[in-house]
Amino acid sequence: MASARRSSFVSQYVGTLPDKDRLLYLEKLVLTSVIHGYLIDTPSLYTKEKLRAYKSLDAVNYVLCGHVQEIKYHGVSPESDFCLLRSLVLPSQRQGSSSTLYDAWVCISKSQGFILTANCTCIAGLASCCSHAAAILFKLEMAARTGLITEEVACTSAQCSWKELSRKKVVPKKLKHINFSRPKKSHIRTPMKRQKAREHVGNISSTDIAALQAAAPTAAFFSSISIDQDSDTDTASEGESDVPSPLSTLYDPSAKDLSPEDLSARCGFVSHNLRLTSDQVSALEEVTRTQAESRTWHVHRIGRVTASIVHKMCSGCPDREKLKTVMRYASFSLSHVPAVKWGREKENTARLPYEQQMQALHQDFHLRQTGLLVKEDEPFLAASPDGVFECECCGQGTLEIKCPYKYR
Repeated sequence: MASARRSSFVSQYVGTLPDKDRLLYLEKLVLTSVIHGYLIDTPSLYTKEKLRAYKSLDAVNYVLCGHVQEIKYHGVSPESDFCLLRSLVLPSQRQGSSSTLYDAWVCISKSQGFILTANCTCIAGLASCCSHAAAILFKLEMAARTGLITEEVACTSAQCSWKELSRKKVVPKKLKHINFSRPKKSHIRTPMKRQKAREHVGNISSTDIAALQAAAPTAAFFSSISIDQDSDTDTASEGESDVPSPLSTLYDPSAKDLSPEDLSARCGFVSHNLRLTSDQVSALEEVTRTQAESRTWHVHRIGRVTASIVHKMCSGCPDREKLKTVMRYASFSLSHVPAVKWGREKENTARLPYEQQMQALHQDFHLRQTGLLVKEDEPFLAASPDGVFECECCGQGTLEIKCPYKYR
């Protein structure tokens, strides 16, 4: 009879539900009718309009996530028909032990169970209704529904088992062990594994590789393959076979699973045994004399501290930024910049008068272009000067040419 009377006040959707689901639906309406009535239909003390705090209905998530702390009860007096419930609630947008908790309370009738008013230290709580005060009501309802509190057992005669619904200490976990689903959609799990990419792909033709090299000559892809091109910009030489492997070949995927101590030991071992011979240094310098036009020059600069970035490596910028710089992760071509384009075009123009003037001032003066110069015993250090000169009176030296754009 009561069930039929309740069904007359609900939508036609309820009639389409199976008997078991319909009973659960109607029970939920009974359990939450008082809370729903207060949050939605209660007139405000200030505007006399209905609160219509629909957003506060989501406060059940606060309870499920353990944001509501222990609820304290105060009976006011034996003669009073009202009691007070008070609790601290964690804000939804802040986590951690240092978060400021909101102090919320509600006033409830002892005899009839209706909600008189509520308040909270948050801004919305000044209007007698907020999500934090609603969370106290939902936690109280949940504790009664699940049997954690009963009328037969007083809260002081047994252990407060409903404290289990309060927030627990947050333990750090790896991302793969964290469930990011919402309480209302807890059945939807975050995928633990990525879908594998297609294993079978079409072969890359030499035309595609040539087009990629023309568009991005510094792409990391070229450090893992060898390309035979008749029109390569690098100058072939007899000692080209002595060119050492680039530092990018030291990459070992298994190293990411090592402990910090083992990883440091391996890095020390690799650094200690990383040496180049004079023949290797000479061969690398010879095949990279075209510098920016040479693919080998770009590849062998990866992982090396060159003269152009040594200042940043010694500065106080974050280590992550230093790593990106030395590995050339964010490198891009500057050939389209007018100032850079001007400097490259006028470099040879400035080199000739310099060489003529120095030949008149020094004995047996010779100037030649050079490629990437790597230090033999510390091959992570390198430089690419614009030239190397030598004379009988002063010995060897390096040349750096600058063509200021403002003097064009």
